[in-house]
Amino acid sequence: MVYNLNELRAFLAVVETGSLGRAADKMNLTQPALSRIIKRLEEAVGEPLFERHSGGMRLTAFGTALTPHAQTLSQEEQIARKEMNRLRGLATGVLRIGVTAGTSAIFAPTAIAAYLDRWPGIEIEVTEGIWNGLVEKLENYHLDLLIAPETIETERTVAGHEKWSETMRVVVGAQHPLLAKPKVSMEDLLEERWCFVPKNTEPHTRLMGLFLDKGLPAPTITVSSLSIPLLKSLVTQSGFVSWLGRPMYLAELQAGMVQEIVVEGLNQERRFSTYYRRFGRLPGPALKFLDEIQNLIKKKKCQRLNADFILFNSSAFETSAFLLILRLCVLCLFLDCLPWSPANFWLGYNQKRPKGLFLCLRHPGISFSTVWMWQDGMQSIKERDDEHELAG
Repeated sequence: MVYNLNELRAFLAVVETGSLGRAADKMNLTQPALSRIIKRLEEAVGEPLFERHSGGMRLTAFGTALTPHAQTLSQEEQIARKEMNRLRGLATGVLRIGVTAGTSAIFAPTAIAAYLDRWPGIEIEVTEGIWNGLVEKLENYHLDLLIAPETIETERTVAGHEKWSETMRVVVGAQHPLLAKPKVSMEDLLEERWCFVPKNTEPHTRLMGLFLDKGLPAPTITVSSLSIPLLKSLVTQSGFVSWLGRPMYLAELQAGMVQEIVVEGLNQERRFSTYYRRFGRLPGPALKFLDEIQNLIKKKKCQRLNADFILFNSSAFETSAFLLILRLCVLCLFLDCLPWSPANFWLGYNQKRPKGLFLCLRHPGISFSTVWMWQDGMQSIKERDDEHELAG
């Protein structure tokens, strides 16, 4: 059975409008002409596709089964035409990206900027929403790509190889009373006013689960919003507590407007992925955008391999300054004896934590670190990468 693309487009027009008259207007045809086209398609299928009634046209079971395939064929034909234009040097069009609320506050903007430097003729439309709504748009060809936290794939949507992670932290305003506490627990946070993304979103479900896993009640979210700027304003100006990915508030953190609170059980790595349709071919512009994301991921990995940062507690340093200097001298002598020496090391001042110092050990092609313990110790090894991400 061979399908004619013009007949399929006419069929979809009737499906979308619900009547022959409106579909004929949309396609700039007369109603009798459109009716003949639909009749030819029904003859090719061998079954009626619509039931005619006074309110318009209603799909039969055969029409319902044909609709998604007709949509796929129609969209693939458009993609093929755009790809041919791209090869002719006529690279214009629209790249449609879906993102969940607050997703990839660093990756997406950076990738978009790099992409437009290479393909200035492409317009980019970014749609923000929740997973269920976005994946439906992706499956129905209203989006080309989707960027979202890692989740279960659907029957028609597959996760790409492009994956990365972002650090989630409890954040408060610079003058919040919690900052005066030497240690903040999850129980302490139950008494605070929270602002966060709404229910039925992945971050909300995850945060509630972390509290329930500890045998604690879920915190009460006083203000819910998908607007990240609003959530940050509530944190900085109104004394709210929130749980956000570090790229979302990095500028405010560097400006001293917000502070992170290290809370055991809530320092999480949130993994992200790209998603696209399981069937069919990605448009050329979408493939190029994936290339830009891959380049950013590789760049981030290289940065992490180039330097390891370890933060030392200031009070421990004050009481152990002489011991620190002595051990650095011993380390220097040790490194000079190694076959791949000389190695460079330096001790620097951490501007984001004025009372702390950090040690960075570097060697070409090798990343390593040495850990000493004093009194109240130092932050976990896992967190050093997070601090490097902030410092970088």
